[in-house]
Amino acid sequence: MDMTKYKPLFLSEAVEHFDAMEGELLGLEQEPDSADRIQELFRHLHSLKSMAASMGYDPLSKLAHRLEDFVSPHRDQGHALETGETDILIEGLDFMRKQVEAVVAEQDVPEMDVEFFARLTPWLRADAPTRATVNEVVRAAKPAPRPAVHQPLPEGYRGARVLVRVDPQCGLPSVRALLVLKRLSTLGRVLASEPSEQELRAARLPDGLLWINLETEIGMDEIRRALEDVPELVQVDVEPETSPAPESKAKPVSSNTGAESLQANPLGDTVRVRTELLDFVVDSIGELITLRSYFENLSEELEQPGLREGVRRMSAVVRRLQDRIMDVRMVPASMLTGRLPRVCRDLARARGKQVRFEVEGDKVELDRALVEELDTPLLHLLRNAVDHGLEGSEERRAAGKDVEGLIRLSIRRQQDRIIIELIDDGRGLDPQDLIERGQKAGWLQPGQQVSDQEALDWIFRPGFSTAETVSDTSGRGVGLDAVRSTLDRLNGRVEVHSRPGQGATFVLDLPLTLAIVQVLLVEVAGHVLAIPASRVLRAMALSLDLVAEGEGGLWMEAEGRRLPLVDLETLLEGGQVGAERRELVWLGRGDEPQIAMGFDRLTGHREVVLKSIGPLLRSIGPFSGTTVLGDGRPVLILDVDAVISMHQRGRQEPGA
Repeated sequence: MDMTKYKPLFLSEAVEHFDAMEGELLGLEQEPDSADRIQELFRHLHSLKSMAASMGYDPLSKLAHRLEDFVSPHRDQGHALETGETDILIEGLDFMRKQVEAVVAEQDVPEMDVEFFARLTPWLRADAPTRATVNEVVRAAKPAPRPAVHQPLPEGYRGARVLVRVDPQCGLPSVRALLVLKRLSTLGRVLASEPSEQELRAARLPDGLLWINLETEIGMDEIRRALEDVPELVQVDVEPETSPAPESKAKPVSSNTGAESLQANPLGDTVRVRTELLDFVVDSIGELITLRSYFENLSEELEQPGLREGVRRMSAVVRRLQDRIMDVRMVPASMLTGRLPRVCRDLARARGKQVRFEVEGDKVELDRALVEELDTPLLHLLRNAVDHGLEGSEERRAAGKDVEGLIRLSIRRQQDRIIIELIDDGRGLDPQDLIERGQKAGWLQPGQQVSDQEALDWIFRPGFSTAETVSDTSGRGVGLDAVRSTLDRLNGRVEVHSRPGQGATFVLDLPLTLAIVQVLLVEVAGHVLAIPASRVLRAMALSLDLVAEGEGGLWMEAEGRRLPLVDLETLLEGGQVGAERRELVWLGRGDEPQIAMGFDRLTGHREVVLKSIGPLLRSIGPFSGTTVLGDGRPVLILDVDAVISMHQRGRQEPGA
């Protein structure tokens, strides 16, 4: 049978098994006697072995089988995993990944490495149970009652009743049952089954049992032989049936039981979608939003009730479609953090350090595009934390710290932003040391003063490092410039906070989605600009009665608040605040306003497709991106944090 069509499904599920096994093995290093983790590890190995065998990838199946034998006595007899055993299993997992990489590259799957097999063999226990033992236990189980799945057979035909029991250790038993259903459909006509095909596709297979009523003219032995090579079946019973039976209450199986029907995902309500297809749909939604904006403007100009109502209904449909597509784009943060514990473990061992890695918020949902972009920046930060942030055991002991260093990755959602923090309890960064290095690099003029935070920010400059020697993986500042570049491109920002001797915290602040944002459109000096709506806390008319001179410039006092006032034109072109400014907004983060910004008028609220900008536009002003309105006009989107920073720096400069 040609199994090529199942290759994408196999590869996807294999990666999921690998990731799950890696998580269990890293957990077993901390809890070597955890029966639950050992059971899960065995289950994943068993499923992977059967999947590889059914696809014809024998070297992978054999290796998984050997590792399964390795784990079996730990599961059955409660043996704790020793450190050396965990290392062997992780090495075996890495080799299986290489075997799957060969499948992806359409190369021959490599056989188990001889040296690895030599290291594995001494650990194998003689008391590991065989597959036959498992089968005997299953077969000894109490038989399940036979459901009434009989269907009357047409005169002149013979029938068969088939009972199949799927191995309890099978990872996807309903998939195996569907394969049986497909195989039998080639031998005759499946009249009914219990569970039905629809129930199997919904992953329902109680007790692992499948009963099938088959209309066929072939013999019972031929039916048995047809099912011999279906993996993970521990029982196959076939009985002839030649007489009518009571009417079935089971749902008849669809006549379409061929390959086309079995390509659907057995989970019923879910389906795997290629990422390029999803990206196409998201891009199309962006074009629809721009087109919707055009029709909204047109309906306002023409003032035709029919057109306006049609546009309103179209907008509602586009909004529902957009919300659904955005939901599809969202994935759990665990897809981003999944491999980091392994990376941390390997780096710590290579450096001779003891490190505990913790993750908080791995269930927070992120834009899939964001997950793909953040993989490399997080690796840079983690490597630097392990390599140069954390001290060695003796240095930590001398400082009165726990010998085991701590690195914590925290992910949380804050309105329409994602905040990621990587925290270590290592030696931290000394701003004075950074200032001295900056002076040696020629970044400071004689007598020039910089704040501690500005000095900390230097570690993101290309080539800047606090390490005396550069390792093969990192050096504080080596690669951190790439982190900032990536965050800039994603319309985000990265900051570092540190106290010498107490550790460092890297904070990544990013938009929740890279696709669509809500903005307010404002006009100043004849130009239209956009402000992210999530950062606008209040919009109001500007009265000069509310403006007063104060320390560092102009202030606005209203509703019991006193906020620094910045004029948008002043900020961008050097104009002055005057009576011509008619409106203003309060800008801030969360519920706390930080500045008030004046402009000529508020022109509207739009949902727009966010586009990144290059270094040239970023260098001319505080802009985070651009968009195109429905009438074709390009509009720059203000970076609110950059606006606040520019205003604060202006107040701190002498003579400001």
